[in-house]
Amino acid sequence: MTAPTNRRDLFLLASAAFASFGIGLAMRREPQGATTPMVVPFATPSAEFEPATPIPATAMPTRYGSAFSFVAEHEGSLHIVLAAEVDEGWASGRAIAVDDTTVQRSVDRTKLPASVSAQVGTKVDVYGSDGRICSAVVGEPLIAAAAIGYGDDLELTDDGIGPSELASWVWDVGQRRLLAPLQGEEPCRSAQFARAAELPPPIYYEALAHPTSDQVRAARRAWLETPEIQQARIEFDESMRAMAQDVPVPKIQHRIRSTAWSRPNEPVTLVSVELDGPEFGPCGGLTRQWGIAVVQDDGTRIERIAQGEGDRLAVLFDLEDDGQPEALLVPGEFYLDFRLLSLSPAGWSEVAHMDQLPLLGCPC
Repeated sequence: MTAPTNRRDLFLLASAAFASFGIGLAMRREPQGATTPMVVPFATPSAEFEPATPIPATAMPTRYGSAFSFVAEHEGSLHIVLAAEVDEGWASGRAIAVDDTTVQRSVDRTKLPASVSAQVGTKVDVYGSDGRICSAVVGEPLIAAAAIGYGDDLELTDDGIGPSELASWVWDVGQRRLLAPLQGEEPCRSAQFARAAELPPPIYYEALAHPTSDQVRAARRAWLETPEIQQARIEFDESMRAMAQDVPVPKIQHRIRSTAWSRPNEPVTLVSVELDGPEFGPCGGLTRQWGIAVVQDDGTRIERIAQGEGDRLAVLFDLEDDGQPEALLVPGEFYLDFRLLSLSPAGWSEVAHMDQLPLLGCPC
């Protein structure tokens, strides 16, 4: 086979490589009815523990009632995500390139579901990792399709890859989202989510600067006893021995980060733990792991543990002030999605989900 010699050949090769990925996106975009979140039991550190059943890859809402909506950047400004499962019938007009990896189309609002269209013109408060940062009004919606680009092989050039050809391709393989600009006078930087302005602020769990050693020690010990982390320990030790060259080999305990959390002016109720370091992540080879341990009032006994892998805990809060915490997880690795988990006494369930943008190459 003759090696590609110009950007058109590279473009066509990339298109073929993404064919199966595009089919997967199309399958995920098929309209689906309302889904009931599956509850995954908490882990318990015991020899009889059965691994939690993985959450199935089904379409999830991007909102949690009016209490939570994802937000995203588009053309350098903040937008609210009205839907991450987009019906192409909502679009009007052709796809217009915003840049080499993003296109957008206008929306026919008469085709939108009434519940989605009703959000236009409403006022929302926008929140970051530790509280409200601005208020804004939901503007006119648009559909954006985007990918994450690493490399220059798909840039617009003079050798045959025209703007319309590239825009059509990005529309086909990119992740489509129904967005609306958040219009207001206040700057909205480092935003994590939005919620209806008439709702009171959520209760943020506070990270304690000086938790007791017993609280953190108990959570770390219980987490290390779960089957998932036992397996991670084996993989870590094997990796370290393979790389060791007359240097001390770190233990997995040296890669655990812990944070104790409490509601304002209350005792510690949660301890988050995660495996992280240069050995973890898409370029490190080992999978990041996280856990959220529920501790009893005395701060020493662990009642249950929610755990997962790859993504990172961004915010821990109580969205409805009902004593049931929610956790916002963001991608810690480039192929993962954005998730909102509800931590109920029975276990944790995913109540909102937003797909990550597909990749046009590997960043490693």
